[in-house]
Amino acid sequence: MSLRDESTTPLPISKSASGLAFIPLQMALAHALTQRYNHRGDAAMIWHLSIWVAAMGAFIGVMLLWDFAVLLVFGLFGMKVPLPLHFRRRQETNAALQRLGKFRYVLISGVLLFGLPIGFGLETYDYIVDKYLTRSFHGVILGHLWWTLVAATIVGVAYGVWTWKKSILADNPARS
Repeated sequence: MSLRDESTTPLPISKSASGLAFIPLQMALAHALTQRYNHRGDAAMIWHLSIWVAAMGAFIGVMLLWDFAVLLVFGLFGMKVPLPLHFRRRQETNAALQRLGKFRYVLISGVLLFGLPIGFGLETYDYIVDKYLTRSFHGVILGHLWWTLVAATIVGVAYGVWTWKKSILADNPARS
C-alpha cells in the first residue's frame, strides 16, 4: 500500500501577480495530511506520535544516564558533585565546581554535564527516528556521530564559559 493515493487530484494552484505559484498554508497542510494518512488512518498517526514520544524519552533518558554516570565516576574518585536537575541544585553544582578552577569547571560543567549528554541524546533521537519513522536507517554513521560530538563539545565549552562568567559575576557584583 503506498502513501500516495493516485485517485486524488492535485490542488489547484493559483498564480500570483509575480507569476509564482501560491498555495495557502492551510490547504497545503490538509493536502499533505490526507496524502500521508488517507489509506492508513489514525493508526499510522498514533504510531508516528508514539515513536516520536519514545525518541524524545530516549533523548532525555540518555542525557540523564550520561549525567548519572559522570557523577558516579566523580563520586568514586572522591569528588561530591550534586546532580543539577533544578535551579537550586544547579547553584550547588556550580559552587562545588568553581573551587576546581576555570578550566576544570568548563570541562566538567560545560562539556561533560551539558554538551556531551545533548550530543549523545541527539544521536539516540536521530537513530530511533531514522530507524522507525523515516525508514532510511543505515546504522550508526561514525562520521555523523563524530561531527555531532564535536559540535556538542563546542556548545558545551561555550555554555561552560558563559556559566563561569555568570557565576563569577553573581558572586562578586563589583566586577560587573
